[in-house]
Amino acid sequence: MDIKFYLTIVIALLNIFLGLFILRKNPKNPSNYNYAGLCISAGLWAISIALLFVAKDVYTFELLIKVNYFFGILAPLFYVVFAYNFPYRKKLYPKMTPYLIYGIPVIQIILVLSNVLKMEIVVDNGNMIFSSVIFNDFLIFTVYFFAYVILGFFILLNKYFSSDGVHKIQLRYIIVATIVTFFITSIFNVIFLLFNNLNYQWLGACFLLIHFFIVGYFLFIKFR
Repeated sequence: MDIKFYLTIVIALLNIFLGLFILRKNPKNPSNYNYAGLCISAGLWAISIALLFVAKDVYTFELLIKVNYFFGILAPLFYVVFAYNFPYRKKLYPKMTPYLIYGIPVIQIILVLSNVLKMEIVVDNGNMIFSSVIFNDFLIFTVYFFAYVILGFFILLNKYFSSDGVHKIQLRYIIVATIVTFFITSIFNVIFLLFNNLNYQWLGACFLLIHFFIVGYFLFIKFR
């Protein structure tokens, strides 16, 4: 196995550990719960990418791709819900908002698991197994991914400008950490894939380490 596999696995486990640590600190706090969900889902997403390096048959490869998109859909959802709750709920939204926020990713997950949205087609040429992105299906995921990341960012940014003291500092770190991470991973794991370049998925997963260093210390440890 090459270094990419081990590096991706280690970084994924660090993110899962961070999520579990945050959850353990205060499991009843919606912010902790949702950020833990973001870290854990992102970590499991990275593990599914790493396992593609060692998949030996088409069935396993296709299963891992489904797992990959399952957690890839969950991560932006957890980000938006976290942004809504952290460090407080600033305003009330229409009653239909939660149904819409949760409904879109749930429908997308169902479509992926039921093969209505295939995202990628797996090919076995006898020497190796690889996949090719289905542009129209993946475009739906791309629009969803950027819409939720941008929505979460603006919710946090709005709170940043209206906050002060510790909350303002915490929001600064969370905005920097999440946006830098989502921006970099989106290049390797969304934009590149949209143009059928799957060679650098592991690099996007490796940049999850930003969460471990920035958020883990400055947000949930230093100010507690």
